[in-house]
Amino acid sequence: MFALVAWGKGYKFNFVEGEMWEKSPFTLVDYIKQRKRWLVFHVYTLLSPEIPFKCKLGMIPTDLGWFLLVGNILNFPASFSFPIPLPLVLNVTAGSMGGLILFLFTFGSIKSFSSRKYGLFRKLLLIFATIPVIPLAACLDAIASVYGFNTRNSGGFHIVMKETQKQTKLQSSQIDMDLI
Repeated sequence: MFALVAWGKGYKFNFVEGEMWEKSPFTLVDYIKQRKRWLVFHVYTLLSPEIPFKCKLGMIPTDLGWFLLVGNILNFPASFSFPIPLPLVLNVTAGSMGGLILFLFTFGSIKSFSSRKYGLFRKLLLIFATIPVIPLAACLDAIASVYGFNTRNSGGFHIVMKETQKQTKLQSSQIDMDLI
């Protein structure tokens, strides 16, 4: 939200080349809660009066895809079992949303894996390895969308704890050593 407010005031941003080490959620429940948190705050951002509409335009297709994800996922297997001709606008919308999801996952993979760290060949393998995971991730994101929509006003801010007990002990001992 900060970047959109700043952009609305004339500041410009670009990608910062570098590495950031992030840990993914350990459990599917944490993954769904993380996605729910993202979805709810996307909605808050879209509805924020502090951000000019022109700065929200890039978010609209992404968020629309997120909201329509449940229908797209349910439609995919149903279209094989019950092939009913759909209006062109629905076919184009579903295809666009599927393409958008594929693009976002691929773009995220491209930005996540460093050529310096993995080398170009391994980076390409990692990028292509994410493609088969997209259907599972899309289903989990759809579950998070429904969960987020139904619990959006429940309050609370679920933070996924990503440290293992071993890491927590190491960090505690490091803090103790720093205090000595």
